[in-house]
Amino acid sequence: MKLLTYIITGIYFIFTIIIFLLKKDKITVKKIALVGIFSSIAIVLNIFLYIPFIWGSRITFGSLAIMLSGIIIGPTYGMLTGIITILGYILIEGWVFIHPMQLFTEYYLCFTALGLLGLFNISKKGIIIGALICGSLAIMGHFLTGVIFYGEFAPSGMNVYLYSISYNLISEGSGILISTIVILYMPIIEFKRMVGVEYNE
Repeated sequence: MKLLTYIITGIYFIFTIIIFLLKKDKITVKKIALVGIFSSIAIVLNIFLYIPFIWGSRITFGSLAIMLSGIIIGPTYGMLTGIITILGYILIEGWVFIHPMQLFTEYYLCFTALGLLGLFNISKKGIIIGALICGSLAIMGHFLTGVIFYGEFAPSGMNVYLYSISYNLISEGSGILISTIVILYMPIIEFKRMVGVEYNE
């Protein structure tokens, strides 16, 4: 299982590097400032706006800001927003790693995947499909991490795979689902125009 997880993480890492190289987004002060704003919003939402749930899990909504960042300023900046967001969590909340590889399997994969929503068309259908794919990637990262690094926290007698998928569908899946619904009703095209990003069908 560990080997499979590392292989998946490695493939994903290479994939995101290719996205960076292909997109060749021009770096501007405005876009960097927007990344900072979206990252700050994501951190604030996750720390202060959440719903406590079973097994110590919580439904959080920081995914909303990362997904919006990808849609509004592009997937590479959405990924950057995810990276800065997780670095902010580590500094503010003092998260401790069980294993160095956790930085990639959980934090990098899970948080940058949401920013990749910007790869999809911003029609309602495109957002739904994109959220399903990107959200599944993020949940998969959390699921694999739960099995490998947090299996010992599963309730006595409960299968570790069932525990991990249940925990992450409740906490991460619910947050992503709610964030997607909110995005569907937001004036995305107007937001893109406000920040000087052209809308292409």
